[in-house]
Amino acid sequence: RDAMLQYFDAVLSLNGKEEMKPQLTAFWRMCHFLMIPPERCLMVGDKPEADGACQQIGMPYLHVTCQDTDIYQKVRQKLQEPILSADS
Repeated sequence: RDAMLQYFDAVLSLNGKEEMKPQLTAFWRMCHFLMIPPERCLMVGDKPEADGACQQIGMPYLHVTCQDTDIYQKVRQKLQEPILSADS
């Protein structure tokens, strides 16, 4: 996980917060804290039913598992995808 930090400006966790995934307010709170729109974030997680809910507000989601041997490659690839804004 620490090796991935080089690809991100910030890493946030929702553990112990009053809003929890898959509540959309949890994802909106992260965006508000970072002062960036959802489409400029990347949710990386291993629980599609909870983490994947971020896609409902336009936040990209990358599903990973502990068995993935290419997580870093997946992150790099996902970060290279074009950003789709709500205006496009």
